[in-house]
Amino acid sequence: MWGGARAMGVASAVFAATVTAGAQRGTTTASKSGPAVACAAELGTGLKTKRQFCDIVISKDTSRSINITLPPHKGAATLTFDLHNRFGSPEAGTPPDKVYARHVAVVAVVAPSGTVVSRLVVEGEFRGMASVFDRIGGGSGPGGAKAIAPGPLEPIHVTIPSALSSVGIVGVKLTVTSLRGTDTFDSPGLPVAIASNFKVEYTPK
Repeated sequence: MWGGARAMGVASAVFAATVTAGAQRGTTTASKSGPAVACAAELGTGLKTKRQFCDIVISKDTSRSINITLPPHKGAATLTFDLHNRFGSPEAGTPPDKVYARHVAVVAVVAPSGTVVSRLVVEGEFRGMASVFDRIGGGSGPGGAKAIAPGPLEPIHVTIPSALSSVGIVGVKLTVTSLRGTDTFDSPGLPVAIASNFKVEYTPK
C-alpha cells in the first residue's frame, strides 16, 4: 500500500498548448505548455511569487490529491514541476532550538490505474521563516499569510509513457525529526508535501 484518501473540492487551471513555428510548417517539434491541473487541496497563491500551490495528499485516488491531464501528444512526454516540503509556522516567541524540524516526504507520480510512474523524495530542514520559499495568502498570519508554507523548491522531471493521457501526484509518507524524536506518518488524507509550477513538454499529435 502506498496511500489512502482525502476528499476536498477540485479546482482546475487549464492553459492553452503552444505550437512552435516549426510544427506549423509540418516539422515535428517539441512544445511546452501548462497541463490541465486539478488540485483537490489547493493552498492558494504565493504572496511573493504569485504561484499557485497545491497540497500533495496521501491517496490512491488521484482526484483526491493532484490530477494532471496532458495535451494530446505523440510518444513520451516530460512533466516538470517544483516539489516543496510542507512546513508549518511556529507560534510567535517559540525558542529557535524548538523550531527545528527535518522533513522527508515521499510522493509518487501514478497512472490512472494506480501504477507508479515515478517515486520522488523531497527533504528539507526548517529552522525558521528564512527556511521557506514563499508565504501563501489567505490566512491570519503576518501580512495575511497562512500558517503553512512551502520549503525550498526541488525541480522535478518525470518521463510520462506515451500511452498515458493523465497522471496523478499522491503522497506516500512523511517522516519528521524534531527535538521530540522521529515520527512517520502514512495515514490516508494526510498532506505531506506541496507542488507548484506545473509544465509539460511533448510532441503534438
